[in-house]
Amino acid sequence: MDYTLVPVVNPGQVHQILVAYKSPEYTKTGRTCKKTDVWCLGVLILETLTGRFVIAQGYSQGQNGSDIIAWINVIVQEASSNTAQVFDKEMEISTERCRPEMEKLLQIGIACCQEDQDKRVDLEEAQYQIEQVQESSTDIN
Repeated sequence: MDYTLVPVVNPGQVHQILVAYKSPEYTKTGRTCKKTDVWCLGVLILETLTGRFVIAQGYSQGQNGSDIIAWINVIVQEASSNTAQVFDKEMEISTERCRPEMEKLLQIGIACCQEDQDKRVDLEEAQYQIEQVQESSTDIN
């Protein structure tokens, strides 16, 4: 977690938010691994796309950012081909032509937030996938 966010967060929520950015394996063992930072990257991607903070009203409170991740996973599973409802409504009109890239980033965010670290992509793969999205959007424009 970026501790520079602490001053802009409600003091009563600091602990919840700090816990939310920790990967499941870090929460369980207190040790980081190669894929711990990937979890945080995924949470940041999902927050950006949804316009929702990792701990927000409207979902049950869980650990490890699972609030937003569980919410997204439920929607993605229920609406397999229509994930538009997870995206930030404030961006809807201005990003309509970027929807394919947003869908790809959503999948990258989900892949970064796999509970099982063996199923989670590594940082190099996440970076490569993000670069591919960037290149495909450059080709379109």
